[in-house]
Amino acid sequence: MEENEMGLPPLIYDVPPSFNTALARNLYGVVAPIIVILTILNNIMVIITVYSDLPKKGSASRIQHAAIACCNSLFGVVQLPVYFYFFAGQTFPANVPKAWCGAFRILGFVLPHIIHTISLWQFVGLSIQRFLVFRFPFSCVSWYNIRNMTKLVKIITCACVLVNIYKLFDFELIDLDKSLVLNGTTYSIGETLPCRAEYRFTDGRDGYILFWSWFIALSVHILPGVILTMMYMLLVYAICRNNRRRQNLSRNSRNGRRLARNQTLKECSVLVMMTMCLVVEIPSAVILVKRFIFTKDDVTSGDDEIIFTHFFLLLSYYFYVYIYIVMNNDFRRSFLSFLRKCQPTQLRDAIELRVMSTDV
Repeated sequence: MEENEMGLPPLIYDVPPSFNTALARNLYGVVAPIIVILTILNNIMVIITVYSDLPKKGSASRIQHAAIACCNSLFGVVQLPVYFYFFAGQTFPANVPKAWCGAFRILGFVLPHIIHTISLWQFVGLSIQRFLVFRFPFSCVSWYNIRNMTKLVKIITCACVLVNIYKLFDFELIDLDKSLVLNGTTYSIGETLPCRAEYRFTDGRDGYILFWSWFIALSVHILPGVILTMMYMLLVYAICRNNRRRQNLSRNSRNGRRLARNQTLKECSVLVMMTMCLVVEIPSAVILVKRFIFTKDDVTSGDDEIIFTHFFLLLSYYFYVYIYIVMNNDFRRSFLSFLRKCQPTQLRDAIELRVMSTDV
């Protein structure tokens, strides 16, 4: 089955000679769990900061940032059992035990694929919303509010789930009780090949696989990548236009120039996040289409390029929060205020007393 077309870590029913087991163990058994845990901790603080500050001065776009943070965290959470049990296990690269066969497919591929699709299209929605707000700041007043952005997040989430949820039910686990010849190699079932999943239907299976492969390529890689690239160029134009207008208005005010610079930097944060997203998604799309058109390799072969693209997707999620903190002055102040509130009372009192004694 074509699990790698979901853009996730490679599932191995049979380990081919070309598979780099040492690389997979180091990245997915050691580094990936650490990155996922750190990403979860970062995004928890981001979500708490967003929702604690939202009633006072939070903008509606923070709803979308919070939704993206939730998706990025869930993407890693559902895969942690796969990382710990299989890639970090002592028996790797032994095949998946039969008892874990269905769980491996659902936790390692289907659920992360759905979550990744939601996150990517939330990003598309954020980029379109940001362009409209930057380019038409007065006409967007009627629709740019927290309630409408919450509705948009829910609509995108529901649409992505409904389109992909059938992948939870389109396969069945096959009970094989004799030797099997696969890719020219004979396997003893229950020892070297205990896990095998196949589509529930046989008629039209090749057509279904072809449709599914190109559907994933178009809906998860090519179409979002094209839209994000177009919105990137439009956002650059809108941000430059806004910056020139602010510079002209604040020409004779030092404080005005500082505020204009902070606002431009805040607007550019979405460009940096989009750059990181495109740097990961475009190579994934190129590799996927190349394998469809120019090669006849089994998509579960686990080439190094696939292993790296999946890993860099996880790594990019970790840096989103730091981009937002560094480039968004309002969010940075709210985030630091939240961290100060989390300090123990005695520590805060000691700091205040030290400051008072210094002043005296």
